[in-house]
Amino acid sequence: MKRHISILGCLFLLAVAANSAPPDIRSLLPKNNEVKGWVRDGKVRVFSHDELWEYIDGGADVYLDYGFRKVAAVDMKNGSRTITLDIYDMKKLEGAFGMYARERSPGYKFIKIGAEGYREGVALNFYQSRYYVKLTAFSDDAVTRKALTRLAGVVSKNIGSGKKPPALLSLFPPKGMKKHTETYEAKRFLGSTALRGSFTAKYQRRGAKFTAFICRAKSAARAKSRLNSFRPKLSGRGSLDDLVQDLGDQILTGRVKSGDVVLVRKGAYILGIVPAPKSRTTTTFMKKFLARIGK
Repeated sequence: MKRHISILGCLFLLAVAANSAPPDIRSLLPKNNEVKGWVRDGKVRVFSHDELWEYIDGGADVYLDYGFRKVAAVDMKNGSRTITLDIYDMKKLEGAFGMYARERSPGYKFIKIGAEGYREGVALNFYQSRYYVKLTAFSDDAVTRKALTRLAGVVSKNIGSGKKPPALLSLFPPKGMKKHTETYEAKRFLGSTALRGSFTAKYQRRGAKFTAFICRAKSAARAKSRLNSFRPKLSGRGSLDDLVQDLGDQILTGRVKSGDVVLVRKGAYILGIVPAPKSRTTTTFMKKFLARIGK
């Protein structure tokens, strides 16, 4: 009986693994005439982690920093019109968002697709789940513009789930935040790996401009260790302590290259602002930021 249960258990785990595994990235691409009149021109090209330099010479390092696994690329044609479609598997939602955010600007025309997307000239880019999707046309006319939207819609439908942004983005206080300025710093932030994995957003409050940031360690102990390792990066330590007294579980203030900085740890979270205003704006903002984390 025990052996029978063990076999059933193994089969269950294999089934779960199969269902959670990502699909073949090529299956996410549009098929011939899935958008009427548009067919694949040549074979689908797939480049793995070690082959990315063959496809985007000079820009591969940044993609690799954000967790790049592979990319599937295909040219879609309709007569003399061509649209190149790339689907980058960035391993995790955070990586897909981070790469997308690096290449978008707040002034672009944002559209409702995936978790977020935009149109800019002959390009349409969006992210969804672990994927960063890029479409680039080689002509700018009504037929091509419509096809960009429809081809992107097919890919989004094929991906299916993952139309929500990374959870930590919801913790930023909405008041004063500049739309579409959020980023994800995978490897380093403020010149240190101690703040790796930080999400950032730009703000303007009461005439003060600053960047807010937040990251989450695996545990409160890890967060404390990371904050302590950031301490040597600071000069003028404690200069803003009076503005953030009794906040969170640990406070660190001082100066970095980009200005005064306030960092507060609450459990496994590290959050802060830079350049921190030398006023009650800092106090008010940090209290609201901490309140959004909860207990």
